Amino acid sequence: MNKDNIVEILKAYNIPYALTGKNVSKGYIGLNCPFCGDDDNFHLGINPEKNFFACWRNNEHRGNIVKLFMEVLGFTEKEVKLLLSSYDFSVDFSDKICYNKEKVVGKSSIEDCRHIAVATINKADVLVSWNFKHIVNLNRIRSYNSVNLKNGYSILEIRSPKELIKNGN
Repeated sequence: MNKDNIVEILKAYNIPYALTGKNVSKGYIGLNCPFCGDDDNFHLGINPEKNFFACWRNNEHRGNIVKLFMEVLGFTEKEVKLLLSSYDFSVDFSDKICYNKEKVVGKSSIEDCRHIAVATINKADVLVSWNFKHIVNLNRIRSYNSVNLKNGYSILEIRSPKELIKNGN
């Protein structure tokens, strides 16, 4: 996984991280180890090239990026894989969910896929968008929801702002 994508996910979920510092090796991303419980000095290093993490304080706290995000975000394995697939995560998961892979949209619409995946994972009631080409489009809505259902997720209501505004209000 690309370093920028990992940082983007950490920012999106307000998870403190460091790119430099005494406990952060070059090319790594430093996190407070969620497994130690009392770490506030970024003792956990994420190696984005190998999709691997390890804690410098406790050698048992190590594993792949999916395990880490399950712990940090409190998501299930399936939810983490959906989130990572929305970033076009390249680790080979046989059950990888990816709207691009299912040809709902093309590679140029990866940001749109991220919106759909995050809303799906977080069980949003409704996703509201002005993007009529890639999101608020009946054929695409059906395709996004087909992928979601195929992978055990709920149908996501996708609407335009006009549909949510009541006359006179």
